[in-house]
Amino acid sequence: MIMTELIEHTLYINSQYDNEGSLNQTIDSEVDSFSDITYRTLISEVKNDEIDNNEILEEDYGISLDELDNQLSSEHFDQYMTEISFYIDNYSGGCALAFELIGSLKKFTTDQDGNGSHHGVELLQTTVNGPRQYVFITNQEAEKWLIEQFNAEGHSVKIVRVD
Repeated sequence: MIMTELIEHTLYINSQYDNEGSLNQTIDSEVDSFSDITYRTLISEVKNDEIDNNEILEEDYGISLDELDNQLSSEHFDQYMTEISFYIDNYSGGCALAFELIGSLKKFTTDQDGNGSHHGVELLQTTVNGPRQYVFITNQEAEKWLIEQFNAEGHSVKIVRVD
């Protein structure tokens, strides 16, 4: 018998951010942890580089292999801030993950960039002030509709509204 693991998520509706949705973390908690990034994450996920050997690490980043899991120095964080922001806003942050999950449901028409809205749920990908993915959930009717869509697809998602 093959058992599949049910993935559970919490979708936060952040009232103080115009009802913007974020997956598995509030926007405030994401902002608080924004600078908590390791060299390993910077190199392998943000920069999409391979961690080949100690010489390249020392040459390119000024660190050794045993420092990969250390948090970035403030100097390196400042140096790579634009790339880190892009990565979080479009790939790893709670808002980007919410955009991806809701978009994957394919329950309403979207344009080539994934922009669309239905039943008070809006997906918006913008390049104004830098690229960013957003989800807005306007009211409780939209919440109920979205829960029905998640349930229909076998997703276990709890919606929590935070002020």
